Amino acid sequence: MRRKKIDYNYERLFDIYGAKSDENEPLFNIESPENYPVFEDSTANFISDYLSDYANFDFYTVRMYGERIAKFISKDDSEILEEFDKIINSILSIHLPEWARLYYALDLKYNPIYNVDGVTTYDYGQKEREEDIKQRKRSEKFPEAKTTNKEFDVAFDSATEKESGKTESSTELHTNEFTDDAHKDVFTDKKHTDTETRKGNIGVTMTQQMLEAEFELRKKSFFNTMIKTFIEEAGFMYA
Repeated sequence: MRRKKIDYNYERLFDIYGAKSDENEPLFNIESPENYPVFEDSTANFISDYLSDYANFDFYTVRMYGERIAKFISKDDSEILEEFDKIINSILSIHLPEWARLYYALDLKYNPIYNVDGVTTYDYGQKEREEDIKQRKRSEKFPEAKTTNKEFDVAFDSATEKESGKTESSTELHTNEFTDDAHKDVFTDKKHTDTETRKGNIGVTMTQQMLEAEFELRKKSFFNTMIKTFIEEAGFMYA
């Protein structure tokens, strides 16, 4: 079956922008859909942010891509604008999940050189250990020794001491032996908890590297990516 040849109309993006401006409408007449991804810790919405400042975004778009041309099936000017809106919103529906998540990531507030923050808890239960002590013998050797004790007295009619007696004793070489009976000692470590708190830079990545990574992330303009995707996927090309 032969298809009917379609006679397309070609419109410049600049002319579409002019018609939109006359109606006080944004170039990309997009609305936040009900299925816009929701994130618990962020209310960032790139669609509402675009609409709040669309005049600047649209002016940039026209300066960059205004001379590009796309083809449309519609004939009437108002119908062409409606067709353009449908094309843009269809592109949005395809990229919505990824764009919403990317915009969420860009909205996160964080310190690029603060990359660890946490508390680690180590719980140690009660632990017992036993030590068996075997029977042990000890011996002490004492050498031979002699002891001499002398006594001195002073006569009633003299101031000079004189030896009055002497006692001598001796201890022979001998050994004393001691025996420690076998026994078991039990040691108990009480249950306790150790807590480790870590904050700041973990030290794995250099501070300069993290700052550069942060700059790379932020410098990739989200809206530049969005606008470029709209223009290219809507079929706007140079004649």
